[in-house]
Amino acid sequence: MVAGQPYRYFLFPRSELNRLSGLAYNMVETLEAGDGFLRVVVKEAPDPSDRYSYDWAQYSFSQSFDPLGVAFSDHYWEDHRRLSAAGKIKHTVENCPERVKPITVREWSPQAGWTDVELPPVAAAGGTAPLSKP
Repeated sequence: MVAGQPYRYFLFPRSELNRLSGLAYNMVETLEAGDGFLRVVVKEAPDPSDRYSYDWAQYSFSQSFDPLGVAFSDHYWEDHRRLSAAGKIKHTVENCPERVKPITVREWSPQAGWTDVELPPVAAAGGTAPLSKP
């Protein structure tokens, strides 16, 4: 690695709620790093009932910065149910591609350039990503 060069870039996919929210993109809200772990919370959609709240996706990483999994906020799934009932989303939470199919994160490194990293389906992890220290 060259001094001053980025180690890696990650592009987190826009969720269904983000695409329906009217926002141009999702955005990283917080980073939490600890002894051997990293968590990135991505703001996906504003909460229409509370201007200080939002639906989020939380990505977990290994100590070597490899993406491990993703979890969505409980409120995210509540909003998904509401939008599904209103006909704005054409499937149920239980059949949501974001729950039952892998989620692809784009990763860039100086060694490999851009690659796709498929994270396990949310439902396969019992609805959560590894949130505690690995």
